[in-house]
Amino acid sequence: MIKFNLNPNEQIVLTVRKHWIAIIGQLVALIVAMIVPLILLLVIQAFVPNFPGWQAGHLIYLYSFAYSIWLMLSWSLFFFAWTEYHLDFWVVTTHRIFLVEQQAMFAREISSLTLDKIQDLTIDIEGFLPTMLKFGDILIETAGERKKLAFINARDPEAIKIAINSIQKDFYSRPVPVAAAGSNAGSNAGMGSPNVAQNTP
Repeated sequence: MIKFNLNPNEQIVLTVRKHWIAIIGQLVALIVAMIVPLILLLVIQAFVPNFPGWQAGHLIYLYSFAYSIWLMLSWSLFFFAWTEYHLDFWVVTTHRIFLVEQQAMFAREISSLTLDKIQDLTIDIEGFLPTMLKFGDILIETAGERKKLAFINARDPEAIKIAINSIQKDFYSRPVPVAAAGSNAGSNAGMGSPNVAQNTP
């Protein structure tokens, strides 16, 4: 479980995760990749029964060894795909968005983006299947060094966009702390309010 360093009065509101279709597609591809070599072996034995090496059994042993390595590789690829699927997510708080990205098997990157850095938030849902199953991509344009952020195959991106826009609206509607907005003016005038400090001659 990842623990985020939250500021005072900051609360986690939303967690954005990938749709299950993202891992199902990779799982089906790996299952097909595991079955194809077996089908190929049966076809060769059925149509080429006198192929050199089949009778002696040398090729069977070699094929079994190669297929075992292929199975190990396939399971490793699936384990990495599952790890990436499970550990890639966004956490939206009342102040920021935490971006958790699994770069490699043992490498993870956690960064954060304040809500005031979001310039534009769009969603991309294309095709019959994404529309029916309600998944798609979330694209965020920022004012910082990372100009564009993307979350691929997110669950219910329309609801997530509405939620983030609502959280961002609440973020802008909060009163600006006096210490952050008028610390210099308040120290010079000896007043706590930036408006009073501006009107003081």
